[in-house]
Amino acid sequence: MPTDGRAAAVRASPGLTVVFLLACLAAVSRGVFEVTVGKTAGYAIQLGAFVVLTLVLLAAGARPGPRARVQCALGYGFVVVVVASCLLTSLVQNVGYFWYYAGVMVFFAAMFVVYGGLELPAASRIAVGPTLSLVTTALVGTALLQQFRGWSVLPSSDEASLGGTVRPASLTGSYLHYPLAAALLTFLLLEVYRRGRRTYVLAAAALALAGVVLSYSRSGYLVLAAGGLFYLLSARDLGARLRLVGAGVLAFVALVSLGLGRAYFDRGLSSFDLAGSGNDVRIGLWHRSVEQWLGSGLLVGQYTGMASNVTRNLGDTTVGVVESGFFQQLLSFGLLGVVLFYALMLGVRAGVPREAAWLRAGMLGALLESVVYQSIEVLPYVFFFCVAGVVGQSALESRDGDVRERRRPGRLLVAAPAAGRRVGGGGQRVP
Repeated sequence: MPTDGRAAAVRASPGLTVVFLLACLAAVSRGVFEVTVGKTAGYAIQLGAFVVLTLVLLAAGARPGPRARVQCALGYGFVVVVVASCLLTSLVQNVGYFWYYAGVMVFFAAMFVVYGGLELPAASRIAVGPTLSLVTTALVGTALLQQFRGWSVLPSSDEASLGGTVRPASLTGSYLHYPLAAALLTFLLLEVYRRGRRTYVLAAAALALAGVVLSYSRSGYLVLAAGGLFYLLSARDLGARLRLVGAGVLAFVALVSLGLGRAYFDRGLSSFDLAGSGNDVRIGLWHRSVEQWLGSGLLVGQYTGMASNVTRNLGDTTVGVVESGFFQQLLSFGLLGVVLFYALMLGVRAGVPREAAWLRAGMLGALLESVVYQSIEVLPYVFFFCVAGVVGQSALESRDGDVRERRRPGRLLVAAPAAGRRVGGGGQRVP
């Protein structure tokens, strides 16, 4: 990148963009795979697409980032704890199905090391705006058809828990996974819009946000609410904070005017009702998890994979859940495991450029959500969390295929492609 004030054009690579698009679609399409090739094969395709994207980005040029050594050390430490926990679980519980969960968690940890420890310059050549907008349109569009048109080709929408109100699974194969993917996409798209000011990207972000609200998902609401709050607290631009507050007020007024606000507002508030739907069971599971952990090895786990949907789905074994990513890791890998796992996730966030305020806020909201809900084993959640750095770098350095950038000491200025537009405060023009 030039540093002498001259403009440089960065064009998107069609090949990299297609690979990124296919990986994003695979991450949210387990439901499609279930009805075509089966659930287990669907998992394999999703993980394979994630690996292919990662290898392509690495092959296109990668270099160690500031946190490379830290992420590697955390990753190696986590693998050691996983192996120790598996051995202890095998000895104490006399079961063998824990390897499914351990394998998936080691894979996720490896992705956290790559996306948190390495700089991937190829990210600047991915047209993230059109790609994420297309994925969001397909994801939320399918959910709306399921919710309001009764489209039932794809599995796992919920029609029972809210008295007949459909909670859509969309393409994901789970009504719990869909809102998490849509919530993270909201923040990714808002960051892309903040840098490029493309109207269609803002429309896609609004569509993703609406999809979360309409899904009645408290986990999705928590990601949005916590991420929005963190943005208000951390954004340097006062105008952006005011615009966010104004948009929230307008959205609430619109929902109330349409007679819809009360239902969604009550659903969100039920998260704080200890006796509310599902909350009493969730809190009871948390108490039991703490009791089990206190009676175990403490530092490493002796219940590896015994409270996980991954084990149930891949191992074809009936096991319980604990309704919390934090307690799930605490039981599976002990105190050391949960600390190392979340440190790896925080490392991914630390690798996102500080200028990418929407991304950093959304990732922090997603981390908070995983403490209360069991999302750390959800592949769309982990995928979009990892590629946030890719999106941040691409949004920072490119504008959907053609960007002109200039760097001055201590600041990055992104100018519009149009000739003669003034940038910065010095009155200079970009040719």
